[in-house]
Amino acid sequence: MKKAIAAPASPPAAPASMLGANLAFCQRLASLAQESQARWAELGQRIWDEHAHFCQAAFAPLPETPSWKTLAPALGEAAQRQWQARLNAAEAVTHAALSEQATLAAGLSEAMNTWQHDSACACNALINVPAENIWTAMAQQMTSSAQPQQASGERHGS
Repeated sequence: MKKAIAAPASPPAAPASMLGANLAFCQRLASLAQESQARWAELGQRIWDEHAHFCQAAFAPLPETPSWKTLAPALGEAAQRQWQARLNAAEAVTHAALSEQATLAAGLSEAMNTWQHDSACACNALINVPAENIWTAMAQQMTSSAQPQQASGERHGS
């Protein structure tokens, strides 16, 4: 007599949803990194364009003369404007760093909250213990810990 071979059991649905939660979390982190990279690239391009425009504008009106006595005041003024432009660029980078930190903290908090909720649902499907309460408490703690950074970013114009 042949014994009936049982078909392999299909994997439970919960691990797939846990995998989905992890995948969605990783995709959100990648998206946050790409958005941040785009903002930094835009800032760098803007600063570079302003610098190139400034250099052209600063040196275009200089007289073409071999006399240092004629050029010295114009070069001094150009150097002073260049210093001010670099100071403004440093201020823009500092502002962007603070704003970016707040944006990334808020995005990470949102991604973690979503992941924790999705993970809790997957855990609840796996076992009969309601794990969502633990995850909800952790999500609330993470949200409250990110609020000071978000408030700091809002104060700095993010």
